[in-house]
Amino acid sequence: MIFFNCVIKINRNYLRHISMIFDSHFHIIDPAFPLVENQGFLPDTFTIKDYQQRTGLLNIHGGAIVSGSFPCI
Repeated sequence: MIFFNCVIKINRNYLRHISMIFDSHFHIIDPAFPLVENQGFLPDTFTIKDYQQRTGLLNIHGGAIVSGSFPCI
């Protein structure tokens, strides 16, 4: 997913003022649920652990996992 390939610089002082965040849109691409290409595109693996590592400083308390248009094998 392109968003997560970006480097996110976070001002730690700013994060102290945020009480809770709800991530309204994210994808989990888990190899336990294989996908097939969709119009030549196959996303890289991005597990729950990957998500938690990349967003650990953001104080996220909930979210909505959305499904891409990738058929399962």
